[in-house]
Amino acid sequence: MPKKAESGATTADLLAYLFGPGERDEHTAPHLVAGWDPGPPCPARDPGRLPLADPALLLDAPVEALRGAKPEEHVWHVSVRNASGDRLLSDAEWAEVAAAMVHAAGIAEHGDEQACRWIAMRHADDHIHIAATLARQDGRHPRVRGDILNMHTAARTFEARWGLTPMSPLDRTARRRPVYRRGRESRPPRPRRDRPGVPAAHRPHCGRARPRRHRPRMPAVRAGFSRDTRQRGNELILV
Repeated sequence: MPKKAESGATTADLLAYLFGPGERDEHTAPHLVAGWDPGPPCPARDPGRLPLADPALLLDAPVEALRGAKPEEHVWHVSVRNASGDRLLSDAEWAEVAAAMVHAAGIAEHGDEQACRWIAMRHADDHIHIAATLARQDGRHPRVRGDILNMHTAARTFEARWGLTPMSPLDRTARRRPVYRRGRESRPPRPRRDRPGVPAAHRPHCGRARPRRHRPRMPAVRAGFSRDTRQRGNELILV
């Protein structure tokens, strides 16, 4: 099941956590299984040849070359985990899953050489982490709207193909709340709420037309009346 983690602003800090021992020494044998560049060198397996800071610089390079404003939080982070009863996947299988996830999310579509840079690393038997920077190599911003829903769709393909435990359903079939626009649709009347013990004359007029208030009519004055008049309230007083 893909699970989107919090975005961040520092690629080096995320990699230091992923390749480190973890909060309770739960990380075992951290290593890369895939990336934007086929066969990326792994800093955990060859720390003398590739320091941990180098992958962070390589991932951040397109961010520095972005045209226009740079995103405040440019680190995209997702974990993909198997159910507890599923079989263990190999590194090659996890690499295939990672490539499908970044393709579905809009991070790096298949065959797009100018896509975002990303890596997939594994430090446990049952899950991987995918880290990417939100900047394409051609200087444009990626479109990752709806990424988690698209990744869930891709994950179901592997569940059916490898006989894995299906995750909980997540789709767009739920009934949406109607949107009322002036001149197009009218709102339905509110339901009438009768309160016991309250006379009908004092109940709120829910869903009904509000009655007109009674206004007393002014007494008419005959045309040609010669005496002077003045008004007080709703009365005409002859002077």
